[in-house]
Amino acid sequence: MPETMFDREKCPVAAFDLDGTLVREFALTPSDAVVKALEALKESGVYVVLSSGRDLSQISPGMLKCFSYAVLTNGSCVVDVSSGELIWSRRIGWHSLYRAMKKLEKLGGYSFLMQNGLIRATEEGERLVAATMLKNMGKDDNIIGGYSGDGTRYRKALEAVNPFAKPTYKVQVFFRDRDSCSKALEALQGDRELAVLTMFGTTLEITARGVTKAAALDVLCERLGFGPGAYAAFGDSRNDLEMLQGSAFAVAMENGEQCVKDIADYIAPPVSEDGAAKAVCRLYGV
Repeated sequence: MPETMFDREKCPVAAFDLDGTLVREFALTPSDAVVKALEALKESGVYVVLSSGRDLSQISPGMLKCFSYAVLTNGSCVVDVSSGELIWSRRIGWHSLYRAMKKLEKLGGYSFLMQNGLIRATEEGERLVAATMLKNMGKDDNIIGGYSGDGTRYRKALEAVNPFAKPTYKVQVFFRDRDSCSKALEALQGDRELAVLTMFGTTLEITARGVTKAAALDVLCERLGFGPGAYAAFGDSRNDLEMLQGSAFAVAMENGEQCVKDIADYIAPPVSEDGAAKAVCRLYGV
């Protein structure tokens, strides 16, 4: 579908993935051009929604101010940015999470675990990911362990995963190689209460069954008085697929995965060229 087929009236909501769409991987804030475009879109009366795999602890206040609402952890929860109110959520059940951790404990290879945003595995892993994404944000609690071959860190993670802990919306498990990731995916796929997504061949993202960005956005659209799918979606990776498929107009980034570009109505320039900002200005005329 060419850009001339874009109908603003059918897209009163605009939903944006973060990493790879609005910012380069692990960046803390968008560029000035992206911020300016999002603020202009918001001022024009469009509901501007963040739709990210990140959780709230990984998003700086400066980034949040661009949005009216936030769909977080791949659609596990919806937050009103202005009030901080949790509008809707679907957490991973404790028994399901415990079963998953027990299965992962038995697998060999190297990985580290992220629950609700924070990571600890080896010192190298913590510096590489947690420190980079959470720099200067003071977020150093809820780090619950990982796995490095002997099961020790997963056992510590299992001790922290309990019915009295704070809600768990998403768990990420990172692997050194594709083979280890594939084995873990196979081990977890049979669980009827979990949704397990593989990212880049070396990462698993675990949420409750039925959780997608699209489902959460439909909840939000109905809350705002619109029908399901009343949004334009901007994304770049596999966890954006349902969101783009369920949208009234789908925008994929040029730097995105091919599976995302294959279903897009419009291809925006890459994130390195502020492509989302250019697409917003072109489509919405702001």
